[in-house]
Amino acid sequence: MTDAEFEAQRERLQKLSERWLEPLGLKWWHVTLTYERDSGEYKVDGEPSPRSIANCAADWRYLNANITWNMLQVAEQDDEELELAFVHELMHVFLNEFRALHGDGATHGVERDDWLAHEERIASTLARAFVWVRERAGAGTDDITAISTITANVNGVSASA
Repeated sequence: MTDAEFEAQRERLQKLSERWLEPLGLKWWHVTLTYERDSGEYKVDGEPSPRSIANCAADWRYLNANITWNMLQVAEQDDEELELAFVHELMHVFLNEFRALHGDGATHGVERDDWLAHEERIASTLARAFVWVRERAGAGTDDITAISTITANVNGVSASA
């Protein structure tokens, strides 16, 4: 990946950050984006994961989150796919707190991989829901700050109610 290609992908992610952090209530978090240029170096939980597009590490106690992006995989995504992946990773910021429920080592009969699989499904579902709401706001609009009004209109409730 050339410097110009890397910068173009970084700008795509920065635009998504500007589009989504505030409407999702994450501006008061310290969310950083880290960019891994070589997918051969890209790791998730210490293991090589060159096919993964991103990984979110959040510390809910201090409202800090870091999303590490595999830039070679980012470059493979069209704009819609990348937006969905971006919002998906932001959902992990919210969901990460539930991982602490197993912090005492008690699994309550749920294996770690099963737990994470459920978190992935929830993050995907929520990401699709938020992107759907933005799309319902109007064709071509980037303004998703009126989500409650949009949702009320979708649900048949007057926005003035």
